[in-house]
Amino acid sequence: MGGSEAWKNTNTMMMKGLLQTEDASAFVAIEIYKKAPDKSLLKMKTAARHGNARSVRGKSAWMEDPRAIHEFKGAELESRLNGHNFPNSRK
Repeated sequence: MGGSEAWKNTNTMMMKGLLQTEDASAFVAIEIYKKAPDKSLLKMKTAARHGNARSVRGKSAWMEDPRAIHEFKGAELESRLNGHNFPNSRK
């Protein structure tokens, strides 16, 4: 509601959903949080409570799974930073 003016003034976003495989054999709960200009968090969890999270904060990005936390570096980091920006932010 509010059209493009309302969208330009938005600085936080939260989305929740459920991903189902094509054959309905598995489901994954997904939560996405974004805060302008450069923060995002993606959380995914299966019915078996296995999950992982991916986060971008400014100039750093990481992924967490049940085994470890991995901080992205180099080209992998650049890819994460370029793909997470808030929709109305401009570089």
